[in-house]
Amino acid sequence: SKGYHELADWLERFAVDQVAIENARGLGRNLAAWLGGRGFAITDVSTKEVRAQRLARKGGRNKNDTADALATALAAVTGAGYASTTDETGEIARLLTEEREALNTELTAKRNRLHALFRVLRPGGAPTGAKTSDFANLLKGVKATGPVIAETKRLARGLLAELRRLARALEANHQRMNDLTAQTRTGLTEIGGIAAVSACAILAAIGDPARFANHHRLAAFAGAAPKQIASGNHDRHRLDRRGNPQLKRAVHLAAMTQARMKTGPGRAYYQRKRDEGKTHREALRCLKRQLIKVIW
Repeated sequence: SKGYHELADWLERFAVDQVAIENARGLGRNLAAWLGGRGFAITDVSTKEVRAQRLARKGGRNKNDTADALATALAAVTGAGYASTTDETGEIARLLTEEREALNTELTAKRNRLHALFRVLRPGGAPTGAKTSDFANLLKGVKATGPVIAETKRLARGLLAELRRLARALEANHQRMNDLTAQTRTGLTEIGGIAAVSACAILAAIGDPARFANHHRLAAFAGAAPKQIASGNHDRHRLDRRGNPQLKRAVHLAAMTQARMKTGPGRAYYQRKRDEGKTHREALRCLKRQLIKVIW
């Protein structure tokens, strides 16, 4: 906090009103939001552009804070940066998406712990895929035949209470996501396979779509741009393993859902690719690329 205030004072001393920040939507997100809230215009410069500027200068292979700062400024001056604006919808979507991921992670850990306790409470433990209500019903039939079983049963009750709390939190999170997508009137939820949860993940990952010049750039960001893999007589394509994880997951789920539908443009496109001789995975890759166009 002290460093942020010192930076703002230093900028105001030179009457600076525009600041270039490397990766303003990533590691530089907090600084960009703080300065943007105080009236500074923020230019987001990608790490790739900063590296290119640094390598273009004499001694550019020497990476340090001074060299990176100069490279970031040069990239912004030459027009390689992107004018970042305050994206409240994207920020709220990011917060809700991160909250949901954290809740699901905690829920899975506690459910696994409960399964471990049930292996002590009853022969064979609890069935795979047991719901909270199933755990509760099984626990009623367990008799505390000794101090170990009694203590295990107490711990299981506590975990059941935690599972119910997490389920309520996830339901509330889902409702907030529904409210957000309704307020923004985004057309994302009109795409087959994309409901409020996936729509929020996409909004959080993309932010302002204007920062992508075209749908090809967005496809590369989503890891949905096919790359040619050729060797001898074999020529095939696969998707880039890089890309934003949240966006990749949302697009993958949407493509899987559309491919399983009985009707719809996505299903028709997928089937056409299969009829051309493509495998399921190849047809799915093609469908993901088309979905990026629709999202764009």
